[in-house]
Amino acid sequence: LYILQQGPIPVTYQVVVPEGFTVRQIAAAVGHLKGAGISEKAFLQAAMGGQVRSPYEPAGSNDLEGLLFPATYPIQQGETADDLVQYMVATFDTHAATLGLTAAAHRLGYSPYQVITVASIVEREVKFQADRGGVASVIYNRLRRGIPIGAESTLLYGLGDPKGPVAITTPNPYNTLVNKGLPPTPISNPGIPSLEAAMNPPKTTYLYWVEINPDGATSFASTNAQFKHLQAECRAVRLGC
Repeated sequence: LYILQQGPIPVTYQVVVPEGFTVRQIAAAVGHLKGAGISEKAFLQAAMGGQVRSPYEPAGSNDLEGLLFPATYPIQQGETADDLVQYMVATFDTHAATLGLTAAAHRLGYSPYQVITVASIVEREVKFQADRGGVASVIYNRLRRGIPIGAESTLLYGLGDPKGPVAITTPNPYNTLVNKGLPPTPISNPGIPSLEAAMNPPKTTYLYWVEINPDGATSFASTNAQFKHLQAECRAVRLGC
């Protein structure tokens, strides 16, 4: 009788958000949970419509890309897309505060949003933890010198991650192969390791990173001559360098 008086037990679903997922990938994952009652379209509207905001979001922006924390989230029946997105934003804010994001950004001379953007590039460019700091240092070194970052992942994001070959000179605000500075927004939702790398980059003279092994291992160079040598290593293992 007691159990009956409590009413039906709420059905809970779970959505897994891996590190490096974009807002659109998260929306698709949520939309596949048919019983949860939150459509892909509703999630995108909540994440890009401006009704849910992050304290790290620049004024005038309604795009929460980069500001949704990768984790496993429970979704109860009746929960709205706004509720879920707000939960993801709040989770990111909690972790960012614990890590000391604002203080780290001030120390580096960038805004917290810019550091998040760097972390999002690191997340998309790096496979191994040991390489995250090196890629972050390259990005900052290039920004300080006014050299385009040169991350193909930003252009692919700006083009909607096309499957076929892409011309590196394709005009796009996210094309850091030719444009100087950071892309307009983060290009993924980074996890703690990439955030930490972007917040505490090692001091290096690196200006290049190159994937030199099919398993994703990355090497770094400080000069153009060193970079050419790494490119030769890359081609030797038949990676498209």
